[in-house]
Amino acid sequence: MKAKMLIAAVIIVCAALLPIEPARQASAAPVAYTQVSSGGRHTCALVSGGTVRCWGYNYYGQLGNGTTTDSWIPVAVKGLGGATQISADYGHTCALIAAGAVKCWGGNAYGQLGNGTTTNSSTPVSVSGITGATQVSTGTSYSCALVSGGGVKCWGYGGTGQLGNGGWANSSTPVGVSGISSGATQISAGGDHTCAIIGGGGIKCWGGNGYGQLGNGTTNNSSTPVVVWGLTGATQVTANGYHTCAIVSGNAECWGYNLNGQLGNGTTSESHFAGSVAGMGAAPTQISAGGNHTCALVTGGAVKCWGQGVFGQLGNNTTSDSHLPVSVSGLAGATQVSSGGYHACALLSGAAKCWGRNNYGQLGNGTTVNSSVPIDTIAITAMSIKAPSSVRDGAWARISGKLSSANPACASSQKVKLKKGRSTLGPKHTSSSGEYLFMTKITRKTRVQVTYAGNASCEASASAKKTIKVT
Repeated sequence: MKAKMLIAAVIIVCAALLPIEPARQASAAPVAYTQVSSGGRHTCALVSGGTVRCWGYNYYGQLGNGTTTDSWIPVAVKGLGGATQISADYGHTCALIAAGAVKCWGGNAYGQLGNGTTTNSSTPVSVSGITGATQVSTGTSYSCALVSGGGVKCWGYGGTGQLGNGGWANSSTPVGVSGISSGATQISAGGDHTCAIIGGGGIKCWGGNGYGQLGNGTTNNSSTPVVVWGLTGATQVTANGYHTCAIVSGNAECWGYNLNGQLGNGTTSESHFAGSVAGMGAAPTQISAGGNHTCALVTGGAVKCWGQGVFGQLGNNTTSDSHLPVSVSGLAGATQVSSGGYHACALLSGAAKCWGRNNYGQLGNGTTVNSSVPIDTIAITAMSIKAPSSVRDGAWARISGKLSSANPACASSQKVKLKKGRSTLGPKHTSSSGEYLFMTKITRKTRVQVTYAGNASCEASASAKKTIKVT
């Protein structure tokens, strides 16, 4: 017995003394969401490092993963890197790329992907002729981009004038918005209309106006930009469905369709002029219009929503409409909110929480059950590996894996394994820095990989494979 203990001690000491080659692969970058965008029936999130994950409805390929199969959990957009901003709508999604280009994927019946065709694509395609873009925004079957210098270009469906070029025709390539070749600072594409903030904090809108969503006091559609009456000092505008909202001098104002109270003024009467949202209780810092509801991030990181609530999209644990803002249950420390067709999502500490309709898995929690309170999306994870490139024949190799996720619930040594050829080993120790440590004897050239099995809250992931040679 003593001899066995002595041998074990010698092995441990020798292993500890083995030199560890500096990692050739950097530790896993923190895999946190940096932006979330709620579409009609799907959701996408920008991941630190410039990749994108999407989940929910995928009939047109709007998840971008090369299939048209719905997904109840986040899936990676295929072949996309360097993304800096995203926008999801009912049937397609677009991303701004670091160099100022734009890529889109999904439905393309009206040319909303901007690549000169009307063919759907389940993977990203480049928008023709867009360079120097600083923002992209998707509407229902069309898209727009803010370009360097403050010009605006749009493409896709143009039947109500939402492309803003003075015509009513569709376009499968970008066209310039009349009268806004410079000076715009932010844009938002909605159900059938588009808006832009221009110099001095004024707002111009164009497109469908059946409910007064252009804010110029009429219900006449316009294929060129018109001024939203009486607004200056706007810092953000958001259009969706048939209504529009903005943050103006630190207050929320909305106009247009109001059947469900989405203007937040305590009534259900449509308004052709901008009017204040009542009862906010705290200053809005960001606002997002949904199909028939609206949500706003307020000072302190809480979220308030108003309008249609039949699917729980107000997040206040009811399915009732509200004509005034109500607090979303249990949310504190949010940094962004995005309203979709019948759901909404918020960003908190690099993770996403969603609420509302979930018939296609757009809440991203692995189910299709609606939720009237925020629930966690399945957390994304990444595993890195450090291993020596070579060891002496019969020597012990020290290998480590590190799991990265914005959700602390993902950490579990029971779920982390080392694949060594055909065998699988559990970790010997977990360091204070969160590294899972493995010790294994190497007698021939061996390929190793660290895997994470995932759990109910976190996706599975695996490190790159590394080969250890014998010298």
